Amino acid sequence: MKNKDSYEWWFTTTNRSSQKSSERKYKEEKDKVREQKKKIKEKKEEAHQKTSKAPPSRKGSFCGSRKKNGEEEARRKKKRKTKKKKKEEGEGEEKEEKNGREKERKDERYEGRSNKNNWSQYGPQTGSRSIAEGKKKSTSGPTLDLLNQNGSFSFIVRLTVFTRPLRLFVLLRAVHLAHQERHLEALTRRMVSENKRRYRKDGFDLDLTYVTDHYLKGVSIQNQIQEVMRFLDTKHANHYQVYNLCSEKAYDPEYFHHRVRQYMIDDHNVPSLIEMLAFSRDVEKWMAQDEENIIVVHCKGGKGRTGTMICAYLLASERFTTAEDSLYYFGERRTDKSTSNKYQGVETPSQTSLVLQSRFVGYFAKVKNTYNLHLPPRKILKINKFVIYSIHGVGKGDGSDLEVQIMMKRKTVFFCSASRYCKIVHDAESNRVIINIFNSPLLYDEVKVRFLSSALPRYYDNCPFYFWFHTSFIQDNRYDYDLIQ
Repeated sequence: MKNKDSYEWWFTTTNRSSQKSSERKYKEEKDKVREQKKKIKEKKEEAHQKTSKAPPSRKGSFCGSRKKNGEEEARRKKKRKTKKKKKEEGEGEEKEEKNGREKERKDERYEGRSNKNNWSQYGPQTGSRSIAEGKKKSTSGPTLDLLNQNGSFSFIVRLTVFTRPLRLFVLLRAVHLAHQERHLEALTRRMVSENKRRYRKDGFDLDLTYVTDHYLKGVSIQNQIQEVMRFLDTKHANHYQVYNLCSEKAYDPEYFHHRVRQYMIDDHNVPSLIEMLAFSRDVEKWMAQDEENIIVVHCKGGKGRTGTMICAYLLASERFTTAEDSLYYFGERRTDKSTSNKYQGVETPSQTSLVLQSRFVGYFAKVKNTYNLHLPPRKILKINKFVIYSIHGVGKGDGSDLEVQIMMKRKTVFFCSASRYCKIVHDAESNRVIINIFNSPLLYDEVKVRFLSSALPRYYDNCPFYFWFHTSFIQDNRYDYDLIQ
């Protein structure tokens, strides 16, 4: 807030500047009047000389003409003198104005420097002394602006000095928070991986498992990709190939020197037999190139899709002959029993059964043992009905709220509900519901069936429950499936 002294000082400076400008104007007007008077006087003299009678002279005499020429020469000299005088007076005024401006600039600089060192003399504590000093000094408007600029600069300098410790504290706090964030990320990854076996050697802490000497399983979603790249380049430089089984996650293959293969498999779903065969053949080809070569297989959680593909290769390479043995071996290698006894093998629905038998790993075992790693003969079927037991307590309890979606090759080929292409019969005595299908399409190879209901919560695959099957392995035109959901 400005005080009275500062206002009075401002008024005195502005009044003095206006007074000085009025004095300059008065001087200029006075000089103009003086010049006009001189001009009038000169004109009168010239007129008087013309009208005055010349002294008698002889006609054509040399004396008279000489006198006349002398008078003309005198007039010319007088004109030259007046012009020179005017020029000198104009130059003197310009010089005087120039000197005055330079003097004002010097005063402004001097007062700016003095005010920078003695800013407090214009503050509210000085009282009437600031007014007295303001009267002694003729301070113009620009000088006062310079004073304000220097004062604000001084305030900025003081503020910068004062905030140095604060900035240092903020920097240290940011470094501490960054360290805590990295620690929290590592802790979160360990919590997500639960009791999965981790690699904790040589400065690495990664969700990686050596399934055998030549098979390495990693989870890039939970690991930092830069750390995985550093680990592989350190331990297996130029001898690894990465297999990405995520349809929902892709990354730049340059991280791993463009040695990346991607299989588009949806989360909580199964690969097709064609994909399992292609994976096994590609791995076999890579492993045969060099004895030091390894493979890196990963998905999102590192159990369902990854376990299914690794078990398929274990069967194709004849390390195991049954699906049960390969599944059990993978689960044992993946689980860290020193932390918890929770089993970390293949456990997604349609990838395992109650006795650790994965349906599609079992299909692949039949492909290896029965068909010698060739696809089985195609069988084309139609679905007539679904029978769901223990329907009481599921949705409305009578199946009237259920909708059925049938998919092949990631595309919907059939959809029905109680009001369209389906007849739902509820058998209360046996606690079951029968869904009769009309106009079912022809189905072959891998088939996915999803059940939808607005009265049921949605879990994996954005539906209450679903299952997969392969038509070539259906026997007696009947397929029994126990929902584990």
